[in-house]
Amino acid sequence: MEYALKNSLYTVCIKEGYKIIAMARMIGDNSMSYFIKDVVVIPEYQGKGVGKLIINDILSYIKESTSKDWKVSVELMSASGKEAFYEKFGFQKRPSTNDGAGMFLTVN
Repeated sequence: MEYALKNSLYTVCIKEGYKIIAMARMIGDNSMSYFIKDVVVIPEYQGKGVGKLIINDILSYIKESTSKDWKVSVELMSASGKEAFYEKFGFQKRPSTNDGAGMFLTVN
């Protein structure tokens, strides 16, 4: 896991005191293609806006890093049953009956 985090394009971590309550990482080329990976919020903090903070932070990074008038591809794999969370940000389902939906968003 340390190697994966070290080689991620962007990481975000939310703490309460010394306790990590949520994290995510993103991989990509920092130009045209991004993949949001490992979005995790511990159960007792789910539904409290923590995941929203993480996704908004990642999307802000992408928008700030992208040249004006460019469109980029942002993808992720949702856990089964969590697709509606990502749809709130504009991600669209790419249904899969086995593993939850792959989802896609174009940011410009």
